[in-house]
Amino acid sequence: MIIQRWIAVVLLVGGLTGSLLADAAAQPPRPEVAIIAVQVSLQMLGYDPGPIDGLGGRRTVTALAAYAQDRGIALNQATVNLAVALLRSEVREKLLNAGDTKDPGTAFPQGNLQMLPVYRW
Repeated sequence: MIIQRWIAVVLLVGGLTGSLLADAAAQPPRPEVAIIAVQVSLQMLGYDPGPIDGLGGRRTVTALAAYAQDRGIALNQATVNLAVALLRSEVREKLLNAGDTKDPGTAFPQGNLQMLPVYRW
């Protein structure tokens, strides 16, 4: 009898939590989350966006502009989305190919893949 009650409680709580998680996953990320992803990506590629804080400050914009300039893109209001898409693509490719090197410590400037946070793009 007690086990049946616990099973009912677990199913109820699990159903409620699962529904909340599904709703949260269906919504677009907040702007701060997107900026953090850009900051982490820039840092992974060797650019200095400043502190990873979710604020698109001067250092983050300067790092993104340097990244875009290195790729032949003049950063302006019309090309920001292009630069960010290219940044995401390059980081994704780097993450996918990280295991191809003989020395995993050389895959990223900050260390190996196990030390990096995982983000959903």
